[in-house]
Amino acid sequence: MAILRTTIVRPEPEHRQSVLDLFDEMNAFFSQQTGFISALTFTSHDGDEVGRLGVWDTEEHVDAVAQMTHTLALRSRLVEVIGLHSEDERDEMLYTVISSSAPLEARQ
Repeated sequence: MAILRTTIVRPEPEHRQSVLDLFDEMNAFFSQQTGFISALTFTSHDGDEVGRLGVWDTEEHVDAVAQMTHTLALRSRLVEVIGLHSEDERDEMLYTVISSSAPLEARQ
């Protein structure tokens, strides 16, 4: 059906807005790519966690966009802003949508 890619980070309070700005930049870039359906940026109720959710038509399109030079540069900036030393410290997951209340249509 569709693929969800989530990224959830715990930035220091002084870096929270920079992370939100980077997520907005990612969402704008991804929205122009083949297979993109939708994206959300969100925070936990306490504001400690900041995340983004991307919805894609196939895992192949997610993987292709993930390997683009611009995507790698954006992710590198994210790691720099939140001061991570390892990708293991960032929560990124892929999920498969099994049902939806609304049509999920990809950008062609």
